Amino acid sequence: MVALRARWVRVSLALALVAAEIVLVLPHVGHGSGGFSLHWPWVVAAVACEMASIATFARLRRSLLRAGGQNVPLSRMGALTLASSAVNVTFPAGAAVSTGYLYKQLRRTGAGAPLVAWTLAAAAVVSGLAFTVIAMAGTVLSGGSSLTDILGAGGLGLAAVVLLVAVLNLVTRHPAPILRAMRAVCRRRAAGCADGTGDSSLDRTAAALAAIRPRWRDWMQAFWFAILNWVWDLACFVMCCYAVGIDTLGIGVAVLAYVAGLATTSLSLLPAGLGNVDAGLLAGLTHAGIAAPLAAGGILAYRLVAYALVAVVGWIVWAALRRRPQRI
Repeated sequence: MVALRARWVRVSLALALVAAEIVLVLPHVGHGSGGFSLHWPWVVAAVACEMASIATFARLRRSLLRAGGQNVPLSRMGALTLASSAVNVTFPAGAAVSTGYLYKQLRRTGAGAPLVAWTLAAAAVVSGLAFTVIAMAGTVLSGGSSLTDILGAGGLGLAAVVLLVAVLNLVTRHPAPILRAMRAVCRRRAAGCADGTGDSSLDRTAAALAAIRPRWRDWMQAFWFAILNWVWDLACFVMCCYAVGIDTLGIGVAVLAYVAGLATTSLSLLPAGLGNVDAGLLAGLTHAGIAAPLAAGGILAYRLVAYALVAVVGWIVWAALRRRPQRI
């Protein structure tokens, strides 16, 4: 009975997400002259692009796990990525909730806690690096080719992310000095560390981190998958715009509108950045001269494909993973 009630709660949350999206953008669709019709071939293309985006993100995480010696089947990693994506777009502060879910699931595959934590952190950092590069590329494509414009679009963020990659690499190459500092903190703040328990635990952590040996080839492969992940999702957004009749969308405008919308996701605790993402996407498209009704229609189509559809499919996969955890 409790499980059935929890299932209905999750279904209700997914439906509420779709309803909230429609309520947010429908007023913009209704205003202005002219309407739009949905071109289904573009919708099908958008769905295919979004599935490709999820598949490449699964490959990104899998490649980083393999750098630590853990080989997870691609089918299982894809299923976990879909399920965690559903959690991400359904719950408030979904990124944190989905990360916790994915951490537990990857631990069940036999991967050690340090490797899983490092993999999730490295995947997030590499994905951020790829997003920054795409933002800078969008600035170039839109005509802002001066060095000031390019650096303003993400130069500081690019430097910060590259530094984080270097730190992650340093942690695995030389964990002992870092863990010695952790021991000192542990001894000061926890009396239990004085009996050697903390030392042995940290020694095991150091050994596990030292076993993670990502090569530059591994980092480049992960970066390539991260770029493809964003590019496929961007392509989904463009296909959704085409689906509602926006046929004057240049690649530079599309990239900048996409970046403006997605960059605000982390600023909202609402599921899937409700409101913030829509406002950013709408501002980017209308600034380029696209009529608000058409722009809002494209955003609604993108949200339904990249968020609502992913949530529905992801929760189905989540339920399948719970029933048959070893068969997927």
